[in-house]
Amino acid sequence: MKNKKFKLTFLGAALCFALVGCSNDDSVDGTNNNNSESGVVSNEDVTITYGSDLLKHYSESNNSKINLINGFSARSGNSLPTYQNQPITGAINLVTIANPSNVNTQSGSVYYIPTGETFNGNINLVAGVKLIIQGTYTGNLNFNGAAEIYVEGALNTSGTINVPSNGKIIVGPNATFGSNTTIHLNSNGQINNFGDFTYKSNTIDGIIENYKTLTLNGGSTFNVNSLSEIRNHCQVTFEKNTQFNGKLINNSKATFNNGFSINSNGRIHVASDSYTHVTSGSISIDGRVENLSTNVLTNKARIDLASSVTLGTMNANPAFKGGIDINTTLSGNNLKIANDVALNENTYIASSDCINVNLGSFDCTAASVNMNYSGIYQSPVVGNITLSATDVRVVGDKAYVSYHTNDEEFDDSPFGSIRVFDISNLQSPQLIAQADFNKAEFNSLEINGNTLYAVGNNKAGAIMYTVPLTDGMFTNNPDAIKSNNLPSLSAKNLNFNGTNIWLASSGTNGGLIKLNDDFSLNSNVQAVTGAKYVVSNPTKQVFLSLANGTPSLRFADNAGNLLYGAAKSFSSINLNVTDGKNTLALESDYVYAALSDAGVAKFDLSNGNLVDRFIPSELRGLDGYKVLKNNGRSNAVAVDADLSGCFLYVANGGDGVVVLNKKTMKYVGHFTLAQQRSANYVYSTNNHLFVASGRNGLVIINKN
Repeated sequence: MKNKKFKLTFLGAALCFALVGCSNDDSVDGTNNNNSESGVVSNEDVTITYGSDLLKHYSESNNSKINLINGFSARSGNSLPTYQNQPITGAINLVTIANPSNVNTQSGSVYYIPTGETFNGNINLVAGVKLIIQGTYTGNLNFNGAAEIYVEGALNTSGTINVPSNGKIIVGPNATFGSNTTIHLNSNGQINNFGDFTYKSNTIDGIIENYKTLTLNGGSTFNVNSLSEIRNHCQVTFEKNTQFNGKLINNSKATFNNGFSINSNGRIHVASDSYTHVTSGSISIDGRVENLSTNVLTNKARIDLASSVTLGTMNANPAFKGGIDINTTLSGNNLKIANDVALNENTYIASSDCINVNLGSFDCTAASVNMNYSGIYQSPVVGNITLSATDVRVVGDKAYVSYHTNDEEFDDSPFGSIRVFDISNLQSPQLIAQADFNKAEFNSLEINGNTLYAVGNNKAGAIMYTVPLTDGMFTNNPDAIKSNNLPSLSAKNLNFNGTNIWLASSGTNGGLIKLNDDFSLNSNVQAVTGAKYVVSNPTKQVFLSLANGTPSLRFADNAGNLLYGAAKSFSSINLNVTDGKNTLALESDYVYAALSDAGVAKFDLSNGNLVDRFIPSELRGLDGYKVLKNNGRSNAVAVDADLSGCFLYVANGGDGVVVLNKKTMKYVGHFTLAQQRSANYVYSTNNHLFVASGRNGLVIINKN
């Protein structure tokens, strides 16, 4: 490049001239990344700005925590209701009532037994009456209509209290019951339990809402009759073998100490993140055990069957259905499980006030994701055009970001930029240098040795700029930045693999291109107009291209020699959107591909086969609602840099960043970017996540 123009600007330039004088031969110390040296150098092709003081206006302060959104958190996000002590103002004190031996109540009245007092008279409750037991009651209690009893003290009656239709007993957190006190729910009768309550009747025909600790301990066999429901929100224990013609809805922890049978109309519904434990006995199922809260395999309900548990009659098929993980020595065939039921995944269940056990591994769960914003940076503006971030590389404590012009907005204006960030402080990265180019835009960059290589295109076709680095910083001589024309119309990305240089370049004469050391054409290894991306590790190389919406992967060794006979085309995957970035993320055993509206695919490096897919638009949550509602496209993908890491990160457009378990390809959660920015590119290191948001800037996230 010819140096037709040279401009030097220092912060405090006036002081410089006043004291010592300055000449236009003075150079900026571009290798110093602190704030003591700042300046601008330029020629006809590039303008380089050094120093965080000159660039700080691009940054937005934001160190807030990122809360991972989980499509199944609607249930767990609702806290349990708490018991409200009943007011007694205006209520009738039974201890002081006339003729206390036999009380015939009046509809609409409120009666109470005070704290510290005992009442032993007979009480006949009619519809519309409320009885509040704060003290102790030892008499005979008769429901003659839909009355309500609030037990805040002691209920020590003998015999059975039959709760009729629409009658209700509310058990407070400090309520106690006599050893001979039995309560039976008739049809549509109800118990709301906020304490520790044992239901001793052999059958239930009504409804129990359990918010604390419930034990069912009646007879040798306990019957949940037709139309009855036990709705468990905390802990419930079935001590005896239980026959279900009705329904158990387990939202938390349920324990069966002697097995169960589900008849044809019976159901056990297990919610996501719930735990059901069968400690002994036999299970027989003509009805079903089902997770209705999700139709995808994530945030499963966990069921553990002890080794002593046996199977009885299993006429249902399927007997288990939905997002359930059954941990057992029994086989899936014998259990009659549906395809969406998992076996022995050891699903993580967090200990809580209600679930007093900690099960499974905390790793690779939404709870283990801990991220905070470190910084948000506006995009560079070149030629009055706001650019979009396209790629990131990290070397040591420096991060390098490339930018291009958004062609949908600005046609083929050839403007680009490269930035350097100091990321030595995890909580506070600094933008310390920026090189703006007015004759090329960049799709990708690479660092090799002491040189940065930025590839992209201008109106003449594919192009590359080489930028010398000193201690990780740009040269202070813009004429040292050189350009090279490359084959094809647009260079997608460059890849150095040992002594080999590879280029993915699209359009006419494009494909997977091997370059010579001087970046001239060596050979077009796979000619294709729809070249997308090439990656490599010490043993493998993978090249992604598209043809008529169908992805093709070329697997090769690290020298580029083709494996598995030919490039593999995957006709089962079809992209309706083919102009996305479509990056690859490579590990030692797998490669992951971002495939726009077709989601993310995982491929096995040992044979090139498709292993699994995740399609964001098909993800459903509670009651079948759509989790990712903005119909985002999977633009780019990144994997935890540490091999022991769990996660795959998907830049999914308007939906933000989707986090997957890379082993199972299952949804862990997602987060939207500040101010609803779109996620167009993502790059991961051990400590940081970089998310490019088009013309809305770059987000740097601290993963620790």
